[in-house]
Amino acid sequence: MTERQKQEKVKSDWAMYRLVFAGFNYNTVFHQMTPQEIELANAALDEQIRQENKRYRKR
Repeated sequence: MTERQKQEKVKSDWAMYRLVFAGFNYNTVFHQMTPQEIELANAALDEQIRQENKRYRKR
């Protein structure tokens, strides 16, 4: 696989890698979650980030 192909693969799978980087188990994300579950988990992660940023700004 070329470097460009690797980059494209990561971009196409970014929603899954993002969850792994946030602490989800790789096997769970890549092999057990449905696309809808991945989408919902990413929406929840976005909300968590918004809430943390909001709490941080209040300090």
